[in-house]
Amino acid sequence: EDTGTFSIGMTGEPVFLAEISESMESDMMFSGLMTLVLVSCIFWVFHRRFRPMFLLIGTIMAAFVISLALAGLISGKLTVLSVGFASILIGLSVDYGLLIYQRRLVAGEDAATLRRSEAPAILWAAGTTAVAFLALNAGSFPGLAQLGTLVALGILVAAVLMLGPYATLIAKLGTEGNPPGLRAWPERTHRILTRVVVAVLLLLLVPLVFREFPALDVSTGALHPQDSIAYSTSEQIAEKLTGDDATVSVLVRGDDKAAVAGLLATTEKWLDGLQSEGVVEGYSLPVALWPDEEHQNVNLEVAKAIAAERGRLEAALLEVGFSEESFALAGSVLDDWAAVETVMLPVVASGSTPSWMLRRISSHTPNEHVLQGMVRPADSLTSEQRQRLFSPPDSDIYIAGFEELGAALAETSNGDFMRIGLIFSGLLMVMLFVAYRRFLEVGLTISLVAASFLCLTGAMAGLGMQWNFFSLAAVLLILGTGVDYSIHMLFALRNLDGDLPKVLQSTGNPIALCGLSTITGFASLGLASNQGLAGLGIVCAIGIGLNLLLALFVLPRSWQLLTIRNRRIV
Repeated sequence: EDTGTFSIGMTGEPVFLAEISESMESDMMFSGLMTLVLVSCIFWVFHRRFRPMFLLIGTIMAAFVISLALAGLISGKLTVLSVGFASILIGLSVDYGLLIYQRRLVAGEDAATLRRSEAPAILWAAGTTAVAFLALNAGSFPGLAQLGTLVALGILVAAVLMLGPYATLIAKLGTEGNPPGLRAWPERTHRILTRVVVAVLLLLLVPLVFREFPALDVSTGALHPQDSIAYSTSEQIAEKLTGDDATVSVLVRGDDKAAVAGLLATTEKWLDGLQSEGVVEGYSLPVALWPDEEHQNVNLEVAKAIAAERGRLEAALLEVGFSEESFALAGSVLDDWAAVETVMLPVVASGSTPSWMLRRISSHTPNEHVLQGMVRPADSLTSEQRQRLFSPPDSDIYIAGFEELGAALAETSNGDFMRIGLIFSGLLMVMLFVAYRRFLEVGLTISLVAASFLCLTGAMAGLGMQWNFFSLAAVLLILGTGVDYSIHMLFALRNLDGDLPKVLQSTGNPIALCGLSTITGFASLGLASNQGLAGLGIVCAIGIGLNLLLALFVLPRSWQLLTIRNRRIV
């Protein structure tokens, strides 16, 4: 029954870009603000002091603004994805401020002493994290490369600001009336929690035994908003036009119109052969809309003869009672025919309507013309048939589809993972050895990062999650925080001669606070409207949580055990 109701949907490149940009920008801004609010709340709950809290937030915001200004000078413009560096910067740089403030409360040192005691750990942590994100520039995705540059700049700027004006102002606040920092952890409690954490980490590895490793999602779904009018409308159009959404595009490229016309004939003959063999169910090529010089030469003489009769035709129409407006369309066509010169052939149809139609199927530059058609492959193609379909007879004829796009992106992403991973690993090993000057600490840091990544993989397998194109940034963020936490803890263990209660009070507690705020901030991204960002938030929250558990419990116990054994051997 026809109820008389209908719905209107919009699609196309402007709508796609508007939806993706708006959803990602709002999601990133929400995550950044949420992380900032959580940092403030956690600071207040545990320290209950407004002035140092505002000083910490102000320093982070100053680092954010300075980093944006520097990025503007370097690149000139920012991508939508780059907006996400705010939440990453807040989550990483707050560590430095909390460590300095906790050190001030516990030791009561002046600004110069604060810098001397905290600068090595903070600068090395900032440096290794910056290297991790700068490695994104070795990849193939400009948005992720710019994100990496922004985060690297922000981290370095934040470290300088925290050790400079922030440390000076914190020292001037004094400690009178302040609580003596966060309390130390009881030794027995920490030992019990360490056993619980180890058990939990081992349980996370169980899914890897019974399930496959998380696969890479090569579809473009990671870019979609959760509820996208543009994508749903596009799918409906494809279904109505072709009966399904399994069509692929055929693109014909030529240096001029005549070259495209010749390739269209070649493409039509090739697709006819594939259709007769059952490889293709059908196809649609806009042959009739593309100008053909031979056909236009034949038709132009007749068209000009008809155009010469324009006045007589209009008079005859008016004589039988039609209005002048009724001849408007025919008159414009006859005028165009009359204006065509033989030396201009072939000509492309002009006017608003023909131009609009051609823009849907073609693209033009002075030296290149591209025309698009549609091909509907047969169901259940064999690998040989699929190979034939995607092997056009000319290098200027292309077959493209979402599945093939996903495969190409997957190949590019895998190459990026390998290249960036090798670059980062090499630089990280050098920086860690220079920072620690001992293989023990280098090995412990690398082991923590590896264990965190392995447990994250197990957690994703257990939850049925997949990697996507946002995951590269997530992996580097997790690696960066893992190295960051390790450096702070290991420097504290060495400086305090392995006194675990003091290490946990001076360094462990601030790391725990900023880790919790960072985890909560990224977990809030799980509510994002964009599917890729939602997955990024969940993966980051899990990975940073694992880094935190390993750094607070497994790492110090392992350092103590290995250090005692080394001393016995010596």
